[in-house]
Amino acid sequence: MAKSISGRAPPSIITRIFAACTAGSAGCTLGYVDEKLSPKTILDLELGYRLAKGVKLSVGANNLLNTYPNKLKPVNRTAGSLYNAYAPYGISGGFYYGRLNLEF
Repeated sequence: MAKSISGRAPPSIITRIFAACTAGSAGCTLGYVDEKLSPKTILDLELGYRLAKGVKLSVGANNLLNTYPNKLKPVNRTAGSLYNAYAPYGISGGFYYGRLNLEF
């Protein structure tokens, strides 16, 4: 019996762990202070289903738990900034998507 070409594809799970770090202030004379970023764990997940040979439908999330960096101290909030732009995992929270893969 031939093996089925459709069905559930293996899930992709990626966990990224970021250690604490400090973003130094650029202008001590302007009153800015250093910001410490707490350690964070970011979880990415993708689930897919093979519809036919060469056709796969997937849904997924980068930063599934919608994790944000620490909020900036009030003295460092300039131009509407609420989060530290130097966070290694970004400041935009979760990103959720659907994808259709076609292989020829």
